[in-house]
Amino acid sequence: MGRKIASWIVDNRVLIAVMSIGILLLSFVGMGGLNVNYDFNDYLPSTLSSIKGMKIITDEFGGSETVFVILTDKTKVEADQINEKLKSLPYISETFWYSDVAGIYLPDNYVDRNYIDQFFVDGSTIIQTKLKDTGTSSTKQKVEDIYETIGRENISITGSFVYLEEMRMMGEDAKTLMLIMALIISLIVLGFALTQPAYSILFLLIAGISIIINFGFTYLLRGQMSFISSSVAAALQIAVTLDYAVFLLHRYEEEKHRFDDHKKAMIESISKTSASLFSSGLTTAAGFLALMIMSYKMMGDMGMVMAQGVAIGFILTLTLLPALILFLEKPLSNLKHRQLIPNLSGLGRFVVNNRAIIVVVFIVVGSIACFGNFNLQVTYNTTEGFELSEQTQADLEIIGESFGSGKEATIIMTDCSTSEQMQIEKEVSEITGVESARGSLSLGTIYIPDTFVPEKVTSQLSKGNRNLMLVKIVEGTDEFEDSVIEELQKLEDRYDEKVIVTGEDVMQYDLARVSKPDLNKVTLVSVIAILLIIFLSLRKLWQTLVIVLSIEVAIWINISFLFYSGVTTTFFASFVALSAIQLGATVDYCILLASRFNEEKQKVGVSVTEAMINTVKGAGPAIMTAAATLFGATFAISLVSKISMVRSMTTLFSRGAIISMLVVLLVLPALLVMIEFIKGRRKNNA
Repeated sequence: MGRKIASWIVDNRVLIAVMSIGILLLSFVGMGGLNVNYDFNDYLPSTLSSIKGMKIITDEFGGSETVFVILTDKTKVEADQINEKLKSLPYISETFWYSDVAGIYLPDNYVDRNYIDQFFVDGSTIIQTKLKDTGTSSTKQKVEDIYETIGRENISITGSFVYLEEMRMMGEDAKTLMLIMALIISLIVLGFALTQPAYSILFLLIAGISIIINFGFTYLLRGQMSFISSSVAAALQIAVTLDYAVFLLHRYEEEKHRFDDHKKAMIESISKTSASLFSSGLTTAAGFLALMIMSYKMMGDMGMVMAQGVAIGFILTLTLLPALILFLEKPLSNLKHRQLIPNLSGLGRFVVNNRAIIVVVFIVVGSIACFGNFNLQVTYNTTEGFELSEQTQADLEIIGESFGSGKEATIIMTDCSTSEQMQIEKEVSEITGVESARGSLSLGTIYIPDTFVPEKVTSQLSKGNRNLMLVKIVEGTDEFEDSVIEELQKLEDRYDEKVIVTGEDVMQYDLARVSKPDLNKVTLVSVIAILLIIFLSLRKLWQTLVIVLSIEVAIWINISFLFYSGVTTTFFASFVALSAIQLGATVDYCILLASRFNEEKQKVGVSVTEAMINTVKGAGPAIMTAAATLFGATFAISLVSKISMVRSMTTLFSRGAIISMLVVLLVLPALLVMIEFIKGRRKNNA
C-alpha cells in the first residue's frame, strides 16, 4: 500500500471511525435477520434427480413436517385411542394408521395381510403424523406436547425434522459459550504474548466488529449460512485474522524508534506491512475459497463466509485499527510487562546445527503420516456427524428393532399408464436386495382395483398425474444397500423423465457420490493457488515448493493421528475442510519466516546460519502467538460444541495449528538452510 493511501488513512481516522460505526449498526440489523440452515440436503446440487424428486413430494404430496409415533405393546383399541388424541391436536393436520385401511375390530384373518404387515411388526405399530406449520412453536415443542398428551410409556417419536430440530438446539445452545471461550482464550494468549497486553482488548474489539460486519454482509448476500459456518466462523475468524493486528503493532513499535511523530510512524507501519499482510490474507482466503469448488455446497458456504471474514479483517486492520491505536495509545500503553516468550536464539541454533538429523526425522515421520493419511476411511453418513440425545437414540433403536433399519426409497412415476406402473413395480421387485415395493396400484404383490383401495391410501400415493412407489431395501452393509439404490436409479435412464428415485437414503447416497471427488479437487486447487501466491510474494521457486510441502506433511501428520489412534473413519467434511484450511491458515507462518530469512540474508557479513538463527529469534514469537491463538479459539469450540461434526473438525484445526507451528519452527528452517548450502555448492562447482 502506497504512502499516499496510508497518509489518507491516518489523516482521516475520525471519518474512518464514524463510517465504521455506521456500517457496524447496519450489520447488527442484518445479523439479527440471518438464518441458520441445519439441513444437509439443502446443499446438494439442485440438478440431482433425488433433490428434484423431494421437492415434488414436498410441494405436491404435502411432505410437510412429518413425525412417526411408534407404539409398543399396545392393543389396536389403545392405539386407535392414541390416534384419535393425535388428530385432536391443533397443530396436527392428519394422521395415517391401520384404522384408515381396515376396521380395528375385524379379526386379522379377514384383513389383507399386507395391511397388517405395513403397520404392525413384533408388537409395535407406527402412526404417521403430519404437523402444521403454525409459526408459533418449533417441531421440538410440538413433539414434547404430543408426549404430554399421549404419555411416554412404550411410546417413541422420531423423524428427520426431529433430528434437524435437535441439531439446531445443540448448535444454538453452545454458540454464545463457544464465542465467549474463544475470546477469553485469545485474550489470555495475546496478554501473554504482547508486552502491552491492553492492546489485546483493542485487537479483539476489531475482530468482533469484523465478525458482525461479516455476518451482516452474509445476510445481505444470501440471507442464511450453514450451521457449520454459524458454529465455527466467529471463533475461526478471530484466530486467523488476529495475527494481522499483531504484525501491524510490532511494526508500529519499531517505527516509533525512528519517528518522534507517531502519525508518521503509523503511516510507515501501514505502508510497510500492507504487502505482507495482503499476501498472508490472500493465502488464507485461497484456502477457504478452494472449498467453494466442492459439489456439496455446505463446506463452500463456510469457505465463502470465512473468505469474507479474512477480507474484512484485513481491511479493518489497516484502516480502523490504526485509527483506534492513535486515539487510545496513551491509556493502553500504561500497562506493560516484559517479554514473556523466551529468546528463541537457542532454538534457532539447535535447528541449524542439527538440520540433517531434523530433515531425516521429518522424512521418516512424513512417510508414516502419509500412510495413515491415505488409509483413513471417510464416511458420508450425516447421522455420524452429530450425537443424538439419549431419548432420540433410544427411539431410533426401538424403530430399528421393530421395523428394521434398512434403507428406503421413493419412486415418483409421472404420466405413467397403469401397465407401466405395474411393469416398474415388477422390475423393482426383481432387484436383488429389494424387500418390498408398494405403489398406488398395489400392496406387496397383490394387485387391487382402485375402488377397493381406501381413499386415504390412494391420496398418500397418488396425486394428479403422479404416483408414488415406496421401496424398502433389505438391511445389509452400506455397500450392499448403496448398490440397490444404484440399481433403482437405473430406472431413471430406462424411463427417461417419467421416473425419479428419491428419499432421505437416496439423497444420502447422492451426497457420498458427488462428494467423493471433492477432496482431491479441493486439495489440488488450494495447493496450486497458494503455490502461485507464495511464489509471487517470495519470487523463489524452491522456497515456495518447500513451504507448501512442509504444510502438506503437517496436514498428513494431523490426519494420521486419527488413523494411528484407532479412529478408522472420519466425516468427509472435516477431512476436506482441514486439507484446505490448515494449508491456507498456517502457510502464513511459513511466509513470515521465509520473508524474514531472505531479509536477514541481505545484511552484510551475516552467514546463512546466522541469518536463520536471527530469523527464528525475530519471527518465532509472532508465529507462536498466531498458532496459539488459532489453537485456543478452535480448541474452545471443540470443548463446548455439542455437535460431534463441529467438535471433530475444530479438534483437527487446533491440533493442526500446533503441528504446523512445530514444522515451521523446526523443520522449515532446516530445509531452507540446506537449500541455501546446496545452491552455494552448485555455484562453487560452476
